[in-house]
Amino acid sequence: MKYPKISVIVPAYKEEETIGNALEYLVKKIKYPNLEIIIGIDTDEDKTHEIAKKYAKKYKRIKIDFSPKRRGTSAAENDLIKRATGDIIVKNDADIRLGNPSKVLFQVAKLYEDPKVGGLSFRVRDSLESEKRKSMISRGEIFVQRLVYDWFTQKHPVIEGKWDMPLICNSFRKKLIPKINPRIMADDIEFGYRIIEQGYKLLFPDIPYYPIGLPKDSSRLFLQKRRSTIALMRIAKRRKIKYGKFYSKVFLYFLSNIYKYSLKDIAAFFYWGMVYTVSIAAAHRKKSEKRTKIYVKYKREPKF
Repeated sequence: MKYPKISVIVPAYKEEETIGNALEYLVKKIKYPNLEIIIGIDTDEDKTHEIAKKYAKKYKRIKIDFSPKRRGTSAAENDLIKRATGDIIVKNDADIRLGNPSKVLFQVAKLYEDPKVGGLSFRVRDSLESEKRKSMISRGEIFVQRLVYDWFTQKHPVIEGKWDMPLICNSFRKKLIPKINPRIMADDIEFGYRIIEQGYKLLFPDIPYYPIGLPKDSSRLFLQKRRSTIALMRIAKRRKIKYGKFYSKVFLYFLSNIYKYSLKDIAAFFYWGMVYTVSIAAAHRKKSEKRTKIYVKYKREPKF
């Protein structure tokens, strides 16, 4: 059986804490016969490039796209997509892991057998439950992501028309998105809009991914959410979308199902909400800043 080629792209700016673990997982755990891995590394400010070169030398399926200057995520992805030789692109940030590694890319390839499917949105899962995590912030971040996905997939398991909700697109057909505006910050969301605009479907299958290196305290979450809020503000303005309605519906969904959640998750949700509210206020003051000033890299503490 002939399998379509899949290109996994990994943008990595100052990811020395996670890049080795990420590549180890991709080359040893992910099973697929027609796979290439392309890492986009910006600058030699830390050991990310050094670590990646060791893996590229050892594994032929790994390729490196290095820039001595900082390109930014979207610009780096443009270079990675251009270099990719696969018809299917899977974006795999250095701080996430795909679940079901022996089957996941076979599942991805199967879904793309439908010629009208243009992209896929994977489902976030909690990789920290088994470690009895202590961070309220980590618990809140995962809980909110799962809450959004659960609400959305109940209402819209397939997107075929107007898409006015900020959900992540993790995979797409290369021909549909050969390039995006390099100034865009919410690149994962932009992928989804581009797919729908061209008349293709965006699916939400039960393909899990696990975030690692999550913020472990309020200050780190604040920095992360300030940046993501600014990205949403900009994409909402450009596409004339009112995300407020979406968030209101998700909150009502949370209230209607509150009896299903543990007290720890409920407490984490409201704690997360307080930090996020402060970040929104800060985002309004910074929304016109350059991307490089908005993006503040904090040291991760990856666990998987």
